[in-house]
Amino acid sequence: MELDPKADLYVGLALVCLAGAGLLWLVPAQIVVSASGLYDLSPRLVPRLILVLTGLLGLGVLWNGWAARRGSPGAAAAPAPEQTDSCGRPRRAAMELGTDALVWVASSVAVMVGLAQVGFVLTAVPLLAAWLLYAGVRSWPLVAGLSVALPIALERLCWYALTIRLP
Repeated sequence: MELDPKADLYVGLALVCLAGAGLLWLVPAQIVVSASGLYDLSPRLVPRLILVLTGLLGLGVLWNGWAARRGSPGAAAAPAPEQTDSCGRPRRAAMELGTDALVWVASSVAVMVGLAQVGFVLTAVPLLAAWLLYAGVRSWPLVAGLSVALPIALERLCWYALTIRLP
């Protein structure tokens, strides 16, 4: 889903502000650094790297929105006025966004309940199949093969290579 230039400006500004607040306030206030060895990494390193990356991506979105509004040569292409879905119906971006949000919230709840009740492999197989179908994969052998093979391979990899047993 493409956003309009005005939304790009707001989203980019929000990302930059949230990353800045995290870097300046949240990480120093919530992650305590204890005395450690000379070559140990700080526990603040990974959160700071993630927030710096978020800030840089926010600046990129902000730049994209600004460039599109100004009509500069590096501007993103404007979406077609009438976009249609695969069935030829007009697309409704708000409905698609709402549907995506509901699907991901429902699948997150299903993952949490499934992991606690039946375990990793029995939870991952049907959820992966559902996600593939929702994403538009229509090859039944591909959906069945990936849905079964990936969770089993991941579980075996974690068990044998990392000696971590998934729930």
